[in-house]
Amino acid sequence: MMFRSVQWHRAALLTIAFTLMTACGDNNALPDLDARTEPVLKKIDPQTEQQDVKVRKARFFEQLRPVVDAENERTLAIRAALKSLRDKAESGELTAGENAWLNDVASRYKIEADAEGRHDFATLLRRVDVVPVSLALSQAAMESAWGRSRFAQEGNNLFGQWCFSKGCGIVPSQRASGLTHEVAKFKTVNAAVRAYLENLNRHPTYVSLRDVRQGIRRGRVTKTPGIDMAVGLENYSELGNEYVEHISSVIRQNKLSQYNRHLVQGTPQ
Repeated sequence: MMFRSVQWHRAALLTIAFTLMTACGDNNALPDLDARTEPVLKKIDPQTEQQDVKVRKARFFEQLRPVVDAENERTLAIRAALKSLRDKAESGELTAGENAWLNDVASRYKIEADAEGRHDFATLLRRVDVVPVSLALSQAAMESAWGRSRFAQEGNNLFGQWCFSKGCGIVPSQRASGLTHEVAKFKTVNAAVRAYLENLNRHPTYVSLRDVRQGIRRGRVTKTPGIDMAVGLENYSELGNEYVEHISSVIRQNKLSQYNRHLVQGTPQ
């Protein structure tokens, strides 16, 4: 399988902001919340013929990293637009189109406006933020058996995400009696990564993960944000603290912190 060069990857990221922007009818440009990111990865290569474990792991990360970077760039574009609209909202200058876009973002991130329809920008900015690449790569490796699991291959589900309506995904072969969940199915790996980021960013279970990230935003210096934020994943798996240790170990052993382009040290809100 051909892997894209680092130069191509950097050039592609420069075009993401343009790909994500759409006219909102008010002569302002706001990110299209449904825009797809590039490069599109339709399926992870399981590398079933590759016997060298180091090569297999490196290629797994090489396939997935551009997708995580692109989805993080999308999130940052939304975040930047939120900060711009926050400044306008304070002076009451938001247009109807901007309010509609804000309502859409708030709905997707499970945040309600107040009784007068005003948005809680502080909470929005706590949720609409990046997830360290190192953390995403580590979880994907563990949850998908390095891309070889049935759910990864049949449904692009690299993160063990569930869904709860009949036919929404893949029925686990060992699902306990009385349970109705399915393992979510995605059209592309990009869609799976987006759902994973949104899950960590909005679900109440991961508020402590977001608290650690907020601390970094406020000036805490760190070279390992993925490991720092992993402490908030205690309830992602029934393994609890052992799961957190596994995630951190994969990050360290594979030197994944080198791929964190965002949130590596105190960065502004």
